[in-house]
Amino acid sequence: MKKTFFAFFYGVALCATPLLTTPSNFSTTTQKALLSSATDEKTVLNEKLEIKKGWNVFLASKEGLDLKKTFSQNHSITIVAIFEPITKFWALYTDEKIPQKHLQLNFIEPHKTFFVLSEKDLELPIHSRTIDSICQKIIEDTELSLLYDTGNSKKKTLSLEQDISITSRYYNHEYNGIYDDSRVVLLYKKIPNAKKTTLLRYGPAVPKVLIEYAKAYENEFFYVYDYVEKSCYKGIFPSLEVPPFPLLQKIIK
Repeated sequence: MKKTFFAFFYGVALCATPLLTTPSNFSTTTQKALLSSATDEKTVLNEKLEIKKGWNVFLASKEGLDLKKTFSQNHSITIVAIFEPITKFWALYTDEKIPQKHLQLNFIEPHKTFFVLSEKDLELPIHSRTIDSICQKIIEDTELSLLYDTGNSKKKTLSLEQDISITSRYYNHEYNGIYDDSRVVLLYKKIPNAKKTTLLRYGPAVPKVLIEYAKAYENEFFYVYDYVEKSCYKGIFPSLEVPPFPLLQKIIK
């Protein structure tokens, strides 16, 4: 169900203030209203964005959202914004100059809540950041599960079954000034009913990832795609037969 909140936001949050049109008017009141709306039901994205005039709240799909590819040709979109809970910073995608103490937003990682301010109703196709052709071929040729880690906290990302996890390197967004998060994705063949009483460890490796896995995964191949380096790596879950050398082999085209 599509969720917009222009009427609430304009009537309550902004009161007599004009409609927000530039990042310089991205006030504390505006930010609080956006965060409040994030608790409401969100539109989960599939192949297109159905945007209403005013503010909209969405939940990014499992592929994430490349903002330049999606919005660069449409000037009716004033701002795209997300809130980074680790550093407590807002990240913005806009044609205007990014205000101080805000981050530049280029990409929204999977399943992330984000906000869009539009000058009119419109529909836009969604463009995601595609995986390198080598890893993409691997995905298409085998039945692999994907597990993303965004790198915006030091906490590990667990699979739904909690039988495998990945932790990528930690990035300080405030220092870099750019929020661009879908750092790594683990590609692996799911083993049904893998016992998860104790997770074994692999890494830190190159690229800097730490993987925990149930014993059932020992000696199985896996792949890691690094979105920043745009590189694909291959590894094996260690066992007594395979020493736990924390090194992934980069796949060269």
